Amino acid sequence: MTDDVLASFNLTPAAVPGLPAATRDRLITYLLRWQHHAAARDCLEALAAGFEHRATLLDSLARAYLGIGDVSRAVETMRRRNDLRSSNSSRILEAEMHLAAGDLPSARAISRDLQSTAPDMLSVWRLEADVCLAAGIPDAAEAALRRIDALNPASSLMPAGMARVWQARGDDQKALLWARTALSRVEAAGRFPSVTLLRLLESLY
Repeated sequence: MTDDVLASFNLTPAAVPGLPAATRDRLITYLLRWQHHAAARDCLEALAAGFEHRATLLDSLARAYLGIGDVSRAVETMRRRNDLRSSNSSRILEAEMHLAAGDLPSARAISRDLQSTAPDMLSVWRLEADVCLAAGIPDAAEAALRRIDALNPASSLMPAGMARVWQARGDDQKALLWARTALSRVEAAGRFPSVTLLRLLESLY
């Protein structure tokens, strides 16, 4: 699959460092968006030798590792990234890596801290919902998602999260209604739905 997707662009991972910066960025964004994680990893590892101190590269590399199931390397990459330079978004990403690794206490600690330092950031409450779902507390996850709705009623994060809440409650019919609402909000904003949302919809139909 790595060879197939890169071959369609007449590229190899070794050629990626020689591309113009804007082209490299578009390529990596494309590969991650459409979940060509192995290809993204190979390209990013080829880039890492010359750009190992670029924080956004480490963000992308961590996502690629997570996508191929290499959770321990994803966590370690995000730790290196945040040691280099941290941001609210990078700390959220690190928390997501901890959740994938089954480290609920570490993810919860980051979530609690961000709620006090960045309470108006939508993705902070999405993270809290993820933490609550991982802990098996769907009612608390719903409360976190309601905070998103209060901050931005047009956001697709709230209905997408509510679909997962109702999945956790065992009601796929309500989950589907919320997933369709999320899709409607994405389309109303003139954006393309994420692969994650499309797969959620597919699983519910």
